[in-house]
Amino acid sequence: MSLDDDRLGLDVEIQPDNMAAYLQVDLEVNTNTDLFQVAMQELEKAGVKYGIDEVAVKDAVTIRRGQRVQVATGKPVEMGADAQIIYHHLDEESGRPREREDGTVDFSDLNLIHNVRAGELIATKVPAIPGSPGITVKGQLIKGKQGKNVPLRRGKNTILEENGLKLIATCDGHVVLTGAGVINVLPVLEVNGDVDVSTGNISFIGDISVRGNVKPGFAIRTEGNVEIFGNIEGASILASGSIVVKRGIMGQGKGTVVAGGNIQAQFVENGNIQARGDINITDAILHSLVSSGGRLVVEGRRGTIVGGVTRATREIRAKNIGSSLAPPTQIEVGIKPERKEEYRHLNQELQDKAKDLEKTRQIIDLLSNLEKTRGELPEDKRETLNRLRPLEQQLEQEIAEKQRRKELLEEQLSTLRTGKICVQGTIYPGVTVMIGQITMTVNDAIEFCQLVVEEDDIKIYPYK
Repeated sequence: MSLDDDRLGLDVEIQPDNMAAYLQVDLEVNTNTDLFQVAMQELEKAGVKYGIDEVAVKDAVTIRRGQRVQVATGKPVEMGADAQIIYHHLDEESGRPREREDGTVDFSDLNLIHNVRAGELIATKVPAIPGSPGITVKGQLIKGKQGKNVPLRRGKNTILEENGLKLIATCDGHVVLTGAGVINVLPVLEVNGDVDVSTGNISFIGDISVRGNVKPGFAIRTEGNVEIFGNIEGASILASGSIVVKRGIMGQGKGTVVAGGNIQAQFVENGNIQARGDINITDAILHSLVSSGGRLVVEGRRGTIVGGVTRATREIRAKNIGSSLAPPTQIEVGIKPERKEEYRHLNQELQDKAKDLEKTRQIIDLLSNLEKTRGELPEDKRETLNRLRPLEQQLEQEIAEKQRRKELLEEQLSTLRTGKICVQGTIYPGVTVMIGQITMTVNDAIEFCQLVVEEDDIKIYPYK
């Protein structure tokens, strides 16, 4: 568009999207006219009222005549911020080996399991934010662009609160994010294969199901139950609930299996297993340390206990105990395994403290005799003597306290007479039987029998 006065030769052009205006002044324009004011008036007539660059206008009517000069610029709209989902139980380190405090890397801990308690916040949605509006050179507002919405998708055992901005767990379990962005809380952790370098160690608050084996050196820790469809191979399992192993437990001299409930497996070999409840082994217990706070039953196909130490509080049932090769096999009932372990540990502590006390007294006697002979000790030896005398008193006190505890345990253990051992087949020579504090060594094979304590002696009755 141009002025009506042809002598002025001044053109204003507005961009189709109204985001820029241009001014062009002919070279032959009459210079006696106040071209700046005329140009400003012409811009106003064209509707240009925002973003005018007066310096550019002056240039257009003076030093840049004959050129198409941009003299006004609109304000572009701004893109808003997209919505965000903040995950409180998932992190970028998932699947990476955890770094220890000393800087080394633990390749058995991959941080793959994300535990959550019922009522805990799993994820928070930060809503999309609209962008700032734009303005055309004609002063028209252009609505800002809304940021992209990202839905917070609730899955199993979750609930949305606060107008869909917070996702809460409705049960204990582990958080799983699907490819579609759905967030589930699963109360059972299912491992569709082995527990090995691909999974790392597992620490979970619910039940765990392992479809394969638990490989050597790896560990499972859970507040629930554990079901393993394969073997435990030199691995450690700690469960507050029960442990069911469809095949066997092969301790390899290093793995431990501990349950707050019951333990069930086909066999145990060179293992260390402990259960507060019952232990049920189908086939055999071989050269293992096995402790049950209830009943221990080995009455499957072979039903054999050979070697090691097997303990139960109430009862031990088996088809055969020991073997014709007479390996040392110890069977104990009538004493809670933890009480027995406390007594053993207490004895060891008393021996260690007694040795420490003896060494301390020897040094005290040596320094005291040296002091009597010389009349005075060097400063370093004087400090040693002053340090050892209180230590001697402390050790004497600790030994006295532990001795009293030992005597109390012995008194309690001596009164225990409950518990029995039932064998359908044979107890072989080489087996040591302990019921309460009463001990019997089997010298000749005993068949189809039941062993109980009566009148401070172990009696043998027919099996029932």
